[in-house]
Amino acid sequence: MATLHANPQAAPAAVIYPMPLSAMRAHLRMLIKDELCRLTNNPKARMWWTAVHYAKGVVLRGRHKLIGWPAAFGIPFANLSDIPGGQPIMQYLLDRWADGTIRFAPADDVDIDLARRNPKAILPGVPPVLPAPRRWGPYGRNDIGKARHRPVTNPKGWPLRRRKDGAISPKLILDSDMEDNEELSSDIEEDAGETVAGDGF
Repeated sequence: MATLHANPQAAPAAVIYPMPLSAMRAHLRMLIKDELCRLTNNPKARMWWTAVHYAKGVVLRGRHKLIGWPAAFGIPFANLSDIPGGQPIMQYLLDRWADGTIRFAPADDVDIDLARRNPKAILPGVPPVLPAPRRWGPYGRNDIGKARHRPVTNPKGWPLRRRKDGAISPKLILDSDMEDNEELSSDIEEDAGETVAGDGF
């Protein structure tokens, strides 16, 4: 088994690990989940890695908390696939689980109350810093209504297309806004329509 320094960031580069990174993650997940199932006497218990789900699923329902997470070394508490550092960090977490540094402990009344009021405060370590998504809420894009950047405008000097302003008439037309000739033509059209309709009977 690979031997790491106390600080996982200072591990030597030339280290041969017993399994690939994906297998290391899967093995640690299995160890943590199996221990949580054993302690809670619930074969369907799950380990959660986000603040709200960890507080509800592990602390409130399972009545346990994970302690000993090496937050001092800058390792975020997150889904194992989101933890940076590769095999050295994952091997370090496996070693700390094996020697009992990272383990579950019963959650007391203070932990239960804290999990209800502030889920982030009950996390074993700091949450990861993830990039902000480009999509917010129900909207498909965050650049709607904005012109796209054009590094070169009309490089060949062709005539520009006429700007389309859309409808320019007001939504409502009041009688006071109509000209006399417009009112007259409208009255003539109405009289003609009534005459045609009267001839049909």
